Amino acid sequence: IRTGRTQVEAGRAAGETAENSQDTGRNVPEQAPEAPIEPIRKRVLAIDQQIEHAVASLNEYSRSMQRELEFSIDRELGRPIVQVIDQRTKEVIRQIPNDVTLNLARNLQSDAPGP
Repeated sequence: IRTGRTQVEAGRAAGETAENSQDTGRNVPEQAPEAPIEPIRKRVLAIDQQIEHAVASLNEYSRSMQRELEFSIDRELGRPIVQVIDQRTKEVIRQIPNDVTLNLARNLQSDAPGP
């Protein structure tokens, strides 16, 4: 009994079906959407607010102790700075880290390769 196709014809038909079902790259799957940036931005803002509140609290505490200490954050480096100030002259007696260290850190940061 013959089915109407020879083995060669059946092989060709199978090959054509396989070729037609192969991914040719024309059907590129959609990429998953990127994570929304807004929750990250909100978290960073919340952390910034916590840091600013902590700095303000430290400054208030130092004033209440009748010491002239000033706490701040270097925005460019994101590092805390503490200054000891003469109560009478309002001159900065000491700064931690000092200006030399801050300038060195800024130079190193600007020389670092970007992402």
